[in-house]
Amino acid sequence: MKSLKILLTFTFLTLSTTHFNAQNFYVIGGVNFSKLYESKTFGQYIKSRTVKPGFQIGAAYDYEFSTHFSVMPQIQLSLKREHQRIEQELSGPDIYDNLLIDNAELNEYYIDIPVNLKYTFFMQDVNISLLAGPYFNYLLGNNTYSSKYGGKEFEDLFTNRIDYGFNLGFGLEYSSFLIYVTTDFGLYRDLDFEYYNSDGKSKNTVLKVSFGYKL
Repeated sequence: MKSLKILLTFTFLTLSTTHFNAQNFYVIGGVNFSKLYESKTFGQYIKSRTVKPGFQIGAAYDYEFSTHFSVMPQIQLSLKREHQRIEQELSGPDIYDNLLIDNAELNEYYIDIPVNLKYTFFMQDVNISLLAGPYFNYLLGNNTYSSKYGGKEFEDLFTNRIDYGFNLGFGLEYSSFLIYVTTDFGLYRDLDFEYYNSDGKSKNTVLKVSFGYKL
C-alpha cells in the first residue's frame, strides 16, 4: 500500500505541474509477453513457464512542456497470457494425493494506464525517445483454465485486482508513426490465494512492443 501511495503521488505531481504547449493524440496497438504472479515464496512451486504473446490496444496523449520533455499518459485494453506448470506438496487429514499438479493457461484482460515522462532526442529523420514512469492496471476478468480447478482458478480468488509499478522503455518516431518497447516492472502487492499456500504477495513483469499513429 505504501508503494501504491508513492506512485499515485508521483503521478499527480507530474501531471499537475506540467504546462502544456502542444497536444498530440495517438492510437496505439501491439503485442506483449508476460511473466505473471511472481511470488517471493509461491514461485518455488512454479516448475515451468511458457510465455505466450498477448496484445494491447488503446490511445495516448502526448503533452509537450519543453523542447525535449513531455508527459505521455495512455489507456489500453490488454490481454496477458502465460502457461504455468505448478507442483506443490500438500498436507492434511483429508488429503490422499499429497502432490498438487496444475497446468494453468492464464488469459487475463486488463485496463492498463501507464503515465510516462518522455525525453526526445531530435535527429535528422528519426527521433529517439526515452520513457519512464508509473503504471496502474486493473484486472477486468479472464478465461483462464486450470487443469485442477477448471476456469475458476484466478478470477474469483483474488481480493486485489490492481497491479501497479514502474515501466521503462525507449521509442523511435518517424513522421506520424512511432514504435515503443517498454517493460512493466510490477511491485509486490497483496493477493489472496484460496487453494495455494503462499505469502499472498505477487508481482507481474510485462514486455510490450507498441506501434502508434498520430491522428
